[in-house]
Amino acid sequence: HIFNSVFVLDAGQIIARRDKVNLPNYGVFDDKRNFTAGALPGPVMLRGIKFGLPICEDIWQADVAECLQESGADILLVVNASPFDSTKPERRMSTAVARTVETGLPLIYVNMVGGQDELVYDGASFALNADGSLASHLPSFSEAVLSIQLSVTAGHMHLAGPVTPPDEDLRALYRGVMLGMRDYVHKNGFPGVVLG
Repeated sequence: HIFNSVFVLDAGQIIARRDKVNLPNYGVFDDKRNFTAGALPGPVMLRGIKFGLPICEDIWQADVAECLQESGADILLVVNASPFDSTKPERRMSTAVARTVETGLPLIYVNMVGGQDELVYDGASFALNADGSLASHLPSFSEAVLSIQLSVTAGHMHLAGPVTPPDEDLRALYRGVMLGMRDYVHKNGFPGVVLG
């Protein structure tokens, strides 16, 4: 069997693996043909924190987040390669807020950025507190490294970090086209493009 998985490493050692449960089979996704669905996961203990690790489509359905909450997760860390379209940022945020409100868990959503063949990934990673409030938001269409401050008060985890507002619609489309074209040209070793 081949799984779509995330590995957790600490001090250079693999300490856990979690497999994607919900395999999409629509649009650009063909996961059911390529992968075997994983079992509903439990959280991974890392340095005193129990991380729930939904992978991409697992956050778009309630079952994985619910299972992680019921099995003791302290926080959801969502690993994603979610391609951009003009309505995706709003749908992505609404879905993530729904999972935090349903589970009462804070959430960190890490999304790929860059162009890959015909797809463009907008990044725009973010963090939400357990009440669904925005704790941090990274820029769209550019790589960024961010430290999120995590504090625990009266048993409740709170996240805080910088907030970069998402791009407006027309700017997002322009930046998406530019990033997709730039990465396509560079990754294929083309010397440039000719427009005309």
